[in-house]
Amino acid sequence: MLPVIFHIRVGGLDLPVYGYGLMLVVAFLAASRWAKSLAGRLGLDGEAFVNAGLLALISGIVGARLSHVLENLPEFLRPDRSLWQNLRSMADISSGGLTYYGGFLLATPVLLWYGRRKRLPLRRSMDIVAPCL
Repeated sequence: MLPVIFHIRVGGLDLPVYGYGLMLVVAFLAASRWAKSLAGRLGLDGEAFVNAGLLALISGIVGARLSHVLENLPEFLRPDRSLWQNLRSMADISSGGLTYYGGFLLATPVLLWYGRRKRLPLRRSMDIVAPCL
């Protein structure tokens, strides 16, 4: 697989589109569409599952980054840099540093809360989501 599929030139920026990232986006969109379809077949609100997917994506990335930062805290609290530079390095996911279990640990309670708030039956929701993973 090619690491960089193509480049998008916007103004003076040359943004590479990576093959792995493109595949993740396509997989996410396909899984969201599939979950929406399965929910509709079972009489549940399909849009709630699309929204849950977006919540999982956002909370998963935040949790994964937070976990990485906490595991490597001395790297992100360097005294030779200003507070602003340290905070910026904590938020910079383009340099790597996402921990799987951190994303899982934050996304799980967020999705359980969302499902309860939307009154989605837990077992049926899990049946819908499982094949889409």
